[in-house]
Amino acid sequence: VSYNSVIHACAIRGDEYGAHVWLSRMLQQGVSPNAVTYGTLCKLLAHRGQVEKLENLMQNIQNLGFPLNEYHFASLISACGKQNPPDKVKAEQTLFRLAELGLRLSSVKGCLAKVVGKQRATLLACKAARQMP
Repeated sequence: VSYNSVIHACAIRGDEYGAHVWLSRMLQQGVSPNAVTYGTLCKLLAHRGQVEKLENLMQNIQNLGFPLNEYHFASLISACGKQNPPDKVKAEQTLFRLAELGLRLSSVKGCLAKVVGKQRATLLACKAARQMP
C-alpha cells in the first residue's frame, strides 16, 4: 500500500477522517510520514478552512523535526481565506511568520492576495521583505 496515495485520495474526496485513519495505519506499520504526507494533509485542511487544525498540524510537523516550508504557510493563508468572514489578520500574520523564517514571500503572495486583495498583499510583502533576516 502506498500510504501517501491513499491519503491523497482521501484528501481529494475531502475525507479528513479517512486521511487521518490512513495516517494512523501508516504510523502503526512503522512507516514515517514525509513532506508529501504532510503537504497533502495541509492541503486538505486548507480547502476545508480549518485554520486551527492546520496550525496544530504545522506545530506537529516542527515537533517531529521537519522544517516548515512555503507550502505549509500558503495552505494556512488559504485556510484563513476560507473562514467566514475571511481571517485577514491571521493571513497577514502568517506572511510575517514566513518572513521571519527567511522563506520566499513570493510563494504565498498569490494566496494572500485572494484573502486581503492584491494591492494590500503587495504592500505587506514589501514590508515583510524588509524584516527578513
